[in-house]
Amino acid sequence: MGHPQWPFYVNYNAGSWKGRALHVDAESGEYTEPYVRDYVTEAVDEEDVMFETFTDLPSKAANGVGGGSAVTKEAPAPDAAGSVVRTEASDGFDADDKGAYAVDRWLAPVSGSDELARLQVEFSVALGDNERVRCQVNYNLDSTLRRIILREEQRTDGKGNLVTPTSTDVRDPLSLQTYVGSFEGDAVSRRSWAMGGGWVR
Repeated sequence: MGHPQWPFYVNYNAGSWKGRALHVDAESGEYTEPYVRDYVTEAVDEEDVMFETFTDLPSKAANGVGGGSAVTKEAPAPDAAGSVVRTEASDGFDADDKGAYAVDRWLAPVSGSDELARLQVEFSVALGDNERVRCQVNYNLDSTLRRIILREEQRTDGKGNLVTPTSTDVRDPLSLQTYVGSFEGDAVSRRSWAMGGGWVR
């Protein structure tokens, strides 16, 4: 029997997306190379394994990521521009019926860099039918927290055209400062399917 949450994950997350990634050094808390990277990604489900191919684009971002005049960064050479990340319905996978998910990956490529993560933990939240934000935490081969990647992505029609206007039209772009400060809210917890599922009281 397949993972019961896998169809929810595939129905929302498969297909073409266009996004921007912010790379943060976990030790210093500062932005790190390649700083800001624009990309497109194509996710395809093949027998309960999702293969997601990232292709980097020329990036247009402010100098030093924070203020300054806009500069254009050339796309890397074709043989260095892409990486493929696979997601499986393993014990470290969980998803809900809205498309949000959490997954652990072992020995996974870190897109936008030449690094390989011993452990890669990714959380994704659907902001609407055609927009999501993701946070990816990467541990290097000696199990040290190395790199955090923040992603904001919009669905495309496969030709690079955004499907619909999204909430990025009315909110500030994602940045490290977005997560700095004090927050208050409510939370619910749910056991993973591998642990029997159900809500945690």
